[in-house]
Amino acid sequence: MATVSVIKLSQNQMQIMSGKTVAPRRTSPIAGVVVIRLHLTMSATTAFISELIQAATEVPHLTMAERTGLLRRAAAMIRDYRDEIHYSVTPANDGGSQEDVVYFLNEAAGFVDDFSDREFAETILEAIGVIQAAQILFEKKRKIERGD
Repeated sequence: MATVSVIKLSQNQMQIMSGKTVAPRRTSPIAGVVVIRLHLTMSATTAFISELIQAATEVPHLTMAERTGLLRRAAAMIRDYRDEIHYSVTPANDGGSQEDVVYFLNEAAGFVDDFSDREFAETILEAIGVIQAAQILFEKKRKIERGD
């Protein structure tokens, strides 16, 4: 299962909550918590997509915290793929606009209780499509870099 690893910082000590120690990527809005880059592997992405598909079919059984977590993880995975493929920030691909999928997923995560089960499932399915497209671009980039 692909997860965002979280490190709690206190008195210059780091306690890994999940995963391996890697260089911190971003500081979260929660003081003392650093979000770590997702490991972008085919198996991790495939496992996460499977988890999203299962969640989309079992929305009524998900807690609000689980829904929030899924949206935030999907946004993080898309953002990390973009970073890896050097996604350009142009007016058509503006990473900070309200029309951007990463922005939308992060915002939606704060308002999951306002979504109907159907709306949440549709949002998850859209995220899956974006993750799959980003995964394809990432794999093509890797093939080009290797000279395949």
